[in-house]
Amino acid sequence: MSSCSASEAVGDVAASDENYPRSKTAENVSAAVDFEHELDRYTPKKDHYNFYFTYKTVHPWWDAVALGMEDAQRQLLDKGVTITYEYMAPDEASAEDQTLRLRTLPKNDYDVIGVDVADEKIISPVLNEMADSGLKVMTFSSSDADEDCRRIAYVGNTHNYQDGADLTEALCRKLDYKGKVAILVGSKGAPCHEDRARGAADTIAKYEGMEIVAREYDMDSVDRAYELTMQILKDNPDLSGIVCCNMSNPVGAARAVKQQGNDTVIVGMDHDEEALQYLNDGVIYCLGVQDCYSIGFDTIQVAVMIADGNLPGTLFSEKTDEITTVSVYGSSKQLCLAIPTPDLKLLRKQFKACFVMLDIKDIVDLLAFDDQGRTHFAIYSKSGVNLSGTSLGPVIADHNFFEALKDIVPENIWLENYDNFQNGKAGNIRIDLSGADETLYYAPVEDTGWEMAVLIRESVIRDRIRDISDRNIKTSRSQILFTFVAVLLLAAVLFIQLRKMSKAMLDEEKETSRTFQTMANTDSMTGLWNKHAYSEKESIINKKIAEGSIEKLGVVVADINGLKDVNDQKGHAAGDKLIKDASRLICEYLKPGTAFRIGGDEFTVIIEENGFDSIDRAIGELNRKVEDNIKTDEVVISIGYSVLTVGDKKLRDVFERADKLMYERKLQLKAMGAKARL
Repeated sequence: MSSCSASEAVGDVAASDENYPRSKTAENVSAAVDFEHELDRYTPKKDHYNFYFTYKTVHPWWDAVALGMEDAQRQLLDKGVTITYEYMAPDEASAEDQTLRLRTLPKNDYDVIGVDVADEKIISPVLNEMADSGLKVMTFSSSDADEDCRRIAYVGNTHNYQDGADLTEALCRKLDYKGKVAILVGSKGAPCHEDRARGAADTIAKYEGMEIVAREYDMDSVDRAYELTMQILKDNPDLSGIVCCNMSNPVGAARAVKQQGNDTVIVGMDHDEEALQYLNDGVIYCLGVQDCYSIGFDTIQVAVMIADGNLPGTLFSEKTDEITTVSVYGSSKQLCLAIPTPDLKLLRKQFKACFVMLDIKDIVDLLAFDDQGRTHFAIYSKSGVNLSGTSLGPVIADHNFFEALKDIVPENIWLENYDNFQNGKAGNIRIDLSGADETLYYAPVEDTGWEMAVLIRESVIRDRIRDISDRNIKTSRSQILFTFVAVLLLAAVLFIQLRKMSKAMLDEEKETSRTFQTMANTDSMTGLWNKHAYSEKESIINKKIAEGSIEKLGVVVADINGLKDVNDQKGHAAGDKLIKDASRLICEYLKPGTAFRIGGDEFTVIIEENGFDSIDRAIGELNRKVEDNIKTDEVVISIGYSVLTVGDKKLRDVFERADKLMYERKLQLKAMGAKARL
């Protein structure tokens, strides 16, 4: 399996000074996801494999797993091996839904069945039933079955307990090992979520000053995580931290904490784009990012080996371990300097760039001059969060800039300087702390949203000019201020250049992510949208139906006649040609609609406002063409069509009527001489 070495960056990564026993720290890893994979040397025994994969719920995390699957599928196709597979999940996590899906699968249609276990107590017995009936079953992603399950192998994260413990250890250290903590688990019964929650609870139990005040299930829902966090904050105004055990709840928790404007520390899992932004802003302190791309790639490889009759051993492990990268922000902020390396290749992997981590605290410390601790530097976000981890004097220290000043300066001055921060302006504040006059200067660092601040005691200036005349005092002060501004500008230029260099890499990464998203939703054989894209479209339409905002909606269900006979008698190459011919025929006659390939020989077309009024004529023309094709032994497809009616609650209601009409049409075509598999 893949070595999971990092060769591309997914964003600015901050290092921690902590050593994690299983999860790699961001100090030694420049990226959490390995996009550079090559197939193992194993030679498949067949030229075509068909798999079925089901996972917990439709979610961006499993979209990223699908990207790895698509890559392995493409590389195998280059070697003459065709991989087809179903990739199915409900809109909401449900062990009952997963049980129904598994128990209603056609027994002989799939070489291997892969399951991301929704609830190990409920699903493990189902997997045993399938294995006992002769089906080849594996588990994948982040959730394995229980220890007694007779599944053949598991590909994914094997250290979820340790991930939860590592994240919580970082939280405890940040809180100085005291405070109240809430745990958002995720989906009830999901092994990965429950294991991380156990790791979190066991870690907190080690410290007398730590207390768990809430443990809630958000069921993989961002909105539910937000609502739970708001209630927990209401019940516990002094809440110190939140441990989030899946990809959804860090986002929901961060939204709530940001809305409430408090400093509750959040740690959580994975690489949701919104979560990464919160990490960058300091709202989230720590994220553990799983290499989901490698999980998808290795799942396809292992499935091929299992389909060929291999068992765990020298070819693949019974449990394939994938890496989690822990990225910590807060105690030590860093910039990422990217250096292109177009000619660097190690261990058969092409490295696009090397990355140098620059600690902001170290840079700020270099700016300080020897004045016996009377001058202090720090860098802040717009909201006043200390990004550099440096102390701005004994009173403000490393606290939030504005919270520390609230009781020190008049309200009008406080509001004026708050507005300056929000609008990226420079300014200064004169304050009297313990009888000592101090001047606080700050200026924006362009293109970053940061403010750099320096606190200078008046005694520093007086000590340096006490032997100078009154006239020279003014000149010397101007020179000191000029020197400070020059140093500040130099620092700003440095930050701007570093920011621009890293921004170019981030823009390229975003473009790559958009490309992979399109690939994940596209059927590689026909170029049509795939089953995953259909599931997303179905969710959107279901919402419109519930809101009553859609009136014109039609669904065409199409099925290829005789595909199995062609595969059996002429080979899969001929079968693939038949699938492509059917795709072209559907697109030619049903142009106004959006076409999807949702199975091996199954297609569906969704018609909305555009083309709805003319679809009956188009279907009639397509049916006449199909009847002519029976005589010339060309591609024959059976289609059924239905429209949205009063009483329909979901798109599925329309689909099922169209599907029934499709089977009636298949019988008609069979009577006309067409081959059919009913």
